[in-house]
Amino acid sequence: ALPISDEKDEEEERLHDCLERCLKKLGQQQQMLVDYYQERGNEKIVNRRKLADELGITLRALRLRVFHRRAELKTCIEICLQEMAAA
Repeated sequence: ALPISDEKDEEEERLHDCLERCLKKLGQQQQMLVDYYQERGNEKIVNRRKLADELGITLRALRLRVFHRRAELKTCIEICLQEMAAA
């Protein structure tokens, strides 16, 4: 059996690999997610308004898009991790 630290490192590596793979599947939506979570504090608010304007949508519509893309990303990562565990 592997030491706990090695198991944790492998688990984190699998998670990272799945995250990268699933982000690529999102295509252009990937950049929207990255941009949405880019800033902190007041900058976050300004950045999200700017992003919504660039996309030609309301801030509410942007939030909904991000919510749905995150749900897709989560499902994709879970499936990926299950596939890796089965392999």
